[in-house]
Amino acid sequence: MELLFAPFLPLLIFPYLALGPAMVFAGLAWWTSSRFCAATSMTWLLYTAYEAMMYHRILCTGECNIRVDLLLIFPFLFLITILAILAAVVARRKKPK
Repeated sequence: MELLFAPFLPLLIFPYLALGPAMVFAGLAWWTSSRFCAATSMTWLLYTAYEAMMYHRILCTGECNIRVDLLLIFPFLFLITILAILAAVVARRKKPK
């Protein structure tokens, strides 16, 4: 389970790093015309905003160190990231040159 969460831990300390995957998937959406990549990019943008608000204690008024929400968010982000990469590969192969 730690292997699943380890890549996401820097995002808790530096929430604006999540803009990286958002930009990558926006580029993939533009390059492959994949709507799923565009939706994944938007999901990463929403996560960036959410995590930034948690980091700055806007959404968290008490104990923010226990983050049960991440047990749902991280696996979801992991899953859609893998699926978006696969969707981009498939879309690129189908797209005429």
